Amino acid sequence: MSLAVIVGFLVLLIIAIPISMSMMGASMIPVLAGSNIITLKSLLIDAFAGSDSTPILAVPLFILAGVIMSEGGISKKLFNVFAYIVGSIPGGLPCASIITA
Repeated sequence: MSLAVIVGFLVLLIIAIPISMSMMGASMIPVLAGSNIITLKSLLIDAFAGSDSTPILAVPLFILAGVIMSEGGISKKLFNVFAYIVGSIPGGLPCASIITA
């Protein structure tokens, strides 16, 4: 059954389905095949139990914060403030980018 999941994942990737959708689709193969090892209920419980971890939840929220800062223009304003403060010293602009990050 695991070979079917791997093959299904590769087939979905080859036909240009996004990686996340390919992973979800391939994980549904045992359920659709009628395997009594994995049920839809256990699949959903495991999916939500895995996403209940704080470090795993921090990654998409960190990306969301970066997108909001980028689209809102606050990152450019922060860089301009630190470039004004440390920009006059040698190597000031790289230092400003490090401080901004």
